[in-house]
Parts: sequence; structure tokens; C-alpha cells
Amino acid sequence: MDVANLEKYFSNTVKENPREAAEIAFAIALKAKQEGDNKKAAQYGRKSVKLFERLKVQTMDDCACLHMFINGIGIPDLVHEGVVRSRLAPINL
Repeated sequence: MDVANLEKYFSNTVKENPREAAEIAFAIALKAKQEGDNKKAAQYGRKSVKLFERLKVQTMDDCACLHMFINGIGIPDLVHEGVVRSRLAPINL
């Protein structure tokens, strides 16, 4: 799935499954960072952080990844807003 389709999938998923959408936004942000598009990386990084914060991830089970890979991007076994910020550094979210 290319990034444009992944962005559409994010938009369709965000209301129905915010947890999955948080991971998708994180994957889009990581891909954008790899491609040197820091503006898009920050945009989707912020979306991911906001979703994780709204979900109030507190336990190991809460932050267990749903997908090991999204669009070829590896998702950490445990993922939450702190991981998103750390992986996207030095981009300011």
C-alpha cells in the first residue's frame, strides 16, 4: 500500500478504531521522516501522539502493537506516545 492509500486508510480508521489509527499515523510519520519530509512526519506524528494520549495507554497490554509492520515500516512491540516522540526525534511534535 502506498503512502497516499495509507493516509486514506488512516482517515477511514480514525473514528472506528483510534488505536489502530495511532499506529498507522506513526507508520506514515516514520516513512515521511525516512523520505526527508519532516513536515508530514511532524503532522502525522502529532496525530499519533494525540490518539495515544486520548486512549490513555497505561499498561503493557495497552501499548502492545497491533501490527508488526505497516507498509514495510516496523512497529515496536510496545508503542505509545513516548515511543512516537522518541522515534521521530529531533522533529518537534
